[in-house]
Amino acid sequence: MTIETLKDRIAKAEAKIEKKQGTIARYQKTIANKKAKIAKTTDKYEIEWLEYDIENAQEGISNAEKEIEETTEKLNEYKEALKEEEEKANSRNIQVIIDFLNNWKENVKNFYIASVDRWVETLEDYYKADKEFCNWFNSHWKERNDKELMKKMEKPSKEAKAIHSQYNYLDRYMEWKGGKYVLNMELLQKDLDVEADRKYDFIIERTNKIVGRITDAGNLRVGEKGDLNGFIIGTRGKAKVQTIDAGGWNIQCYHFRTLINEVR
Repeated sequence: MTIETLKDRIAKAEAKIEKKQGTIARYQKTIANKKAKIAKTTDKYEIEWLEYDIENAQEGISNAEKEIEETTEKLNEYKEALKEEEEKANSRNIQVIIDFLNNWKENVKNFYIASVDRWVETLEDYYKADKEFCNWFNSHWKERNDKELMKKMEKPSKEAKAIHSQYNYLDRYMEWKGGKYVLNMELLQKDLDVEADRKYDFIIERTNKIVGRITDAGNLRVGEKGDLNGFIIGTRGKAKVQTIDAGGWNIQCYHFRTLINEVR
C-alpha cells in the first residue's frame, strides 16, 4: 500500500475507534439512567423492561469494545506498515537509480500516449464489426442454426476484438471525456510512481541481501537505452548490476529485469 493509502486507513480507523468510544459512553449513560429509574420504582413490569434495556446496552458495549479491539489491531498494523513505507521512501536517495526509473516511467508514458490513436481505431473497428454481426443475427432467424455460417458471419467481429485486445494495457487509463476517448494521465502517472517505488525497493532489498548495507553506488550508470549497469559496494562486498530486456507475447513496451550478482 502507498503512504497516502495507509494514512487514509489510519485516519478512518482512528475515527471509527473514536465513534465506538462515543457509543460506549452513550450506552453507559443509558445504563446509569435505567438503574436510577429502577431505584425509584416498585413496579415489577417496569423494572423488567428497564433491566431488559440495561442488558441491551451492556451487549452494545461488549460489541463496541470488540470492534475497538479489532480496529486497534488493524490500526497498529497500518501504523507499522506506514513506518516501514516512510523508511523506504526516505532511503530512496541513490540518484542514479532514481534517474534510471524516471527514464523508465517516461518511456512507458510516451509509449502509452503513442498507442492511444490505435486503441481508439481498433475499438471502433470492433464495434462496427460486432454491430454488423448483431444486425445479421437479428434478421436471419433460420440461419442461426447453421453453425458454419454463424462462424463465418461472426469471424470479422472476433478478429477485430482480438486485434483490439493487443492494446488492452490501455483499458485502465482510457476515459470518455469531451465527446472522445482520452488518456487519464493522472492515473497513469500515479501507477507508474507506485511501480517505480516498488522497483527501487526491489533493487535495494536484493542488493542488501547480497552485499549488506550499500556504502557506494558511484559506479552505477544509466546507459543509452535507459538501462542500469555497473557495480554497487556494500558492507559485505561488491555486486554487479545488469539490466536486461524482458520480453514475451504480452509485453507491450520496454520492460526490464535487474540482475544483481555478487562479485567474488
